Amino acid sequence: MRKVVAGLTLTSASLFISLLGFEAGWRLYNQVPLATTDNFIIQQLDIIRQNTGAMVHDPVLGWRLRENVFTQGSGFTTGAYGLRMNSNAIHPPEADGILAIGDSFTAGSGVTDSESWPAQLEQMIHQPVHNAAAGAWGVDQMVLRAEQLAPELRPKVLILGILGQDSLRNAFEIYGGGYKPYFVIEHGEAILRGVPVPKVSTRSMDIGILREIFGHSYLLHWTLMRVSPTKWVHDQYRYRQIHSDQTGVEISCHLMDRLLRLQEEYSLRIIVAMQYGASESSAQEPPWYGPPVLACAEKRGFETVDTYPPLKSLADHDHARFVGLWLNEGGQLGHMSAAGNGLVSELFRDLLLKQ
Repeated sequence: MRKVVAGLTLTSASLFISLLGFEAGWRLYNQVPLATTDNFIIQQLDIIRQNTGAMVHDPVLGWRLRENVFTQGSGFTTGAYGLRMNSNAIHPPEADGILAIGDSFTAGSGVTDSESWPAQLEQMIHQPVHNAAAGAWGVDQMVLRAEQLAPELRPKVLILGILGQDSLRNAFEIYGGGYKPYFVIEHGEAILRGVPVPKVSTRSMDIGILREIFGHSYLLHWTLMRVSPTKWVHDQYRYRQIHSDQTGVEISCHLMDRLLRLQEEYSLRIIVAMQYGASESSAQEPPWYGPPVLACAEKRGFETVDTYPPLKSLADHDHARFVGLWLNEGGQLGHMSAAGNGLVSELFRDLLLKQ
């Protein structure tokens, strides 16, 4: 019996050492640090680690763009406060400018610094436009960002560029692989919760005991990502919804009251814009979650811009031009192209110049 136990022990030890050798060798081959104890599933899920070099954790916002990202000749540049620059150069922000806040449609995903709509608007009106947007934000994060930057930048105009579905993001505690702040409605008011926003960790994402253990093996992670990626890294871990979609829209309406207080404190001119994706813009009616938010903004006396009417008209009467307003992302019309951002900036220009 002792010989059997000894044999099993020796076999197990040999197998363990062999696996360690394979693990080390595969890490070296793929230039993965030998000493890292990271869980590779969490690396795959975490919105910040998936955008290393472009995003940083923010205890109030969850995530935002990193400061002072610059490479000569690149198409993505940021400056102070993580503002995206309007050219491939870092300039300090000027006071009395226009502050643009939104999600990836405002940040300019897929286009160069000078092709985002804030950059094109700056060229049109010859006034500084500060792009303080970040991808995957909800309306809640946008309003908190406005509250962060209003006392720092002292803008004269705030443009809140909402993609219709951003109101639905208000209903999430985890969105796209990142923890975010969220609001609850109590006694007719939006109350902030979830701050300081935690960083993503193995325990916080609740990925299960097997993935907590075996996710530390790069060899196993690499193998399973090629055999069955959707089963190994479930997309469900990237999202945690805590409210209904309808409550998310209701939160956007209540957040307009926070903007109203901001307007009064800093004498801001506030413009709330509603943007839509290509499929939404060509539908017979705008999606249900967009118009109510614009109505709430108008009720507070804010100026509004609705991109649905001009985009719908183009979809119906000039389909070729309509298609050119969007980037081809994996065979689908995704973010706006330079031409699409140009159309949006023209809408803002016309409103800003109308006093």
